[in-house]
Amino acid sequence: MHAAQALLTLRPEATRLILYLHDGVPTDEPAAMVSATVATVRRQGTLVVGVYVGPQEHLGRLEGIFGAADTLAVARLRTLPQALGRVLQRAAATRRRGR
Repeated sequence: MHAAQALLTLRPEATRLILYLHDGVPTDEPAAMVSATVATVRRQGTLVVGVYVGPQEHLGRLEGIFGAADTLAVARLRTLPQALGRVLQRAAATRRRGR
């Protein structure tokens, strides 16, 4: 995520987005460290959304990392585009209110 953020900061666009595909069980660092990294990247102005596709019984783990409002979970891949559209609309509305 740090590498993606470093590349995004070089971009001229005002809106930056990282879609982090995750199963809620980090293997390379503890969940708390992933959550801290997400918070740092968000403070730098990038929207970070945790994306989870699959059975919803483990959704709480992902929400613990990304926050419930910034977790996009779908049971089936075919429903991901519509759900992602709603997240992006919400982000755009929030950005407009913040200006």
